[in-house]
Amino acid sequence: EGEKDLKKINVALQSIERIQSRKYYETELLLNLYTAKYHHLAYTIGWQEALEIAEKGLKIKDFSKAVNKTQTNYLYDCGYLYDKVGNSYEGINFYKKSLAMYVKEFGENNTDVALNYNNLAYAYANVYNEKRTIEYYNKAAHIWENIHKNTFDRNDYLMTVYQNLTFKYLSYGNIDDAKISCKKLNDHFQKKYQLVENQKLKSYFNAKMSYIFTNVSVEIELNNIQKAVLLVDELTTDKLFEYTNKEH
Repeated sequence: EGEKDLKKINVALQSIERIQSRKYYETELLLNLYTAKYHHLAYTIGWQEALEIAEKGLKIKDFSKAVNKTQTNYLYDCGYLYDKVGNSYEGINFYKKSLAMYVKEFGENNTDVALNYNNLAYAYANVYNEKRTIEYYNKAAHIWENIHKNTFDRNDYLMTVYQNLTFKYLSYGNIDDAKISCKKLNDHFQKKYQLVENQKLKSYFNAKMSYIFTNVSVEIELNNIQKAVLLVDELTTDKLFEYTNKEH
């Protein structure tokens, strides 16, 4: 099935690449086909092969003819792929290019912008830049706090970013800020999942894991081993945990 899909993508790619003077919607289609191809390769063969295809798309002479969103997403994906193959400096470069376009189009207060900051933080952590890592995780957190002031955080972005921040602070030996981030994670977890109906959501299990795992790490750092053990017990006695384990 996968091979058939790849053949179809390649046939379509070749026919559009042959067009000498492409109209904007043909450029759009060409970049979407490149995207489909590098996604396919990323999940079947590997990141390096996916990146090589993404780089080909970057080099087409009419790249800037595509609509803003397509260009921005493509640059963002390139950032992700470079980071995945271990070239985080180039990843940062592409994340920043896409970020500038996102901010120009949507302003700062946007989930795509926050995701970009979150990934930038991750890439900066890979090149051991503590200051930028913390700065960008905090920027992402600030945007999501604004977005979800009065709306449901369906994807638990705030829990994810505060977990990331807590672990980064712990790894940098900054226990005070780790405790503050962990408390924010806990507040978001309680706010959403103390409602019994929200414990039926698919996201509950991962959220609970994230909540317990982060708190256990902080308690161990504080040498509160007994508290850490009780937290693990809380997870293993959760009915959902038992149910999920039976399922597998």
